[in-house]
Amino acid sequence: MDDSDSLDQQEGERLKELEKELDEIGMKASKEISEKRLEKDAVNEDVGKKIEEQQDDKLYQVEGSQDKIAKDYDSLVSEPNVPEAKLNDSQVTEKEKELSPTSETEKQGVQEIANKPSGGTPGNILWYGLGLMIVSIITLGGYFIFSMSKREGNSSFSPTPSVREMKPTKVPTATPNPTENWDAYNSLGSQYSFRYPSHWITTESDLVAPTLEYVALADPSLGKDSMYPVFAVHVKSTSYDYEKEKLGKDIGSQDSESFTLSGITGEKHVGTEEGIGSQIIAYVFPFHQGSLVFTTAPEQEGKSYIETIEQIISTFEFIETEATSTVTPSITISPSE
Repeated sequence: MDDSDSLDQQEGERLKELEKELDEIGMKASKEISEKRLEKDAVNEDVGKKIEEQQDDKLYQVEGSQDKIAKDYDSLVSEPNVPEAKLNDSQVTEKEKELSPTSETEKQGVQEIANKPSGGTPGNILWYGLGLMIVSIITLGGYFIFSMSKREGNSSFSPTPSVREMKPTKVPTATPNPTENWDAYNSLGSQYSFRYPSHWITTESDLVAPTLEYVALADPSLGKDSMYPVFAVHVKSTSYDYEKEKLGKDIGSQDSESFTLSGITGEKHVGTEEGIGSQIIAYVFPFHQGSLVFTTAPEQEGKSYIETIEQIISTFEFIETEATSTVTPSITISPSE
């Protein structure tokens, strides 16, 4: 027999014991009520007998008094000069007082006995017994309900382990570097370097003062009639301020803003090259004793190279730079270009 069956058997035995105790309490209460009723009847009978005896005694005394008063009255009436009415009233009153000096006290005692509640002590016992029975029934029922609910709770309870939801951790993926497999270009004097698409073509032209270095990048997919390289680098001996002003005039600069390249601050200009009509974006920076200029043609033959140009500029590095934005150039030659 398992624990559940043993618990059921113990509860059943306890329930039977409670029912037996309840029956014994009810029988005892009924017996006490019956005894009290018999006592009440006996008391009532004794009281009734005493009242009847007292009433008979008083009636006998009153009747004897009335007979005596009547005789005295007759004798008094026969005497002369005695008022009839006065003798009658005074004699009757005095005789009644003599015969019943404590009649009011006795009547009050008799009345109290007669008015005494018939359900005094027996009634209280009856209500006590009924209340005890009700309390016992409620207690027994509550215990039974509690026991059943406890057993059901124990049999149906099965703790469910809390499972913490594990959210997958997003592992950051490295953004591929689009310039990783590009070719690298190093300047002649090893003063700067940058990367460019491997299939593009680089061209270095003859130098004409004040240009110290020049390299142009072209997309071979463009036709031979292309009027402008996609990206070009100019190293010049003229000052930064001079080239900044000249560049704005050459491309008809419509907009300019500050631009920083590898820690060196310059300017970015947007305009249109005369004779070509296409958009030109140019950059100028102070470089050594002169200036550094980028010229780009981002839109050619329906293709946009803006993103590629920005990626090329992002790879630009200065190898040995001593230039600052406040350097005054030692050469101020007006360029012929």
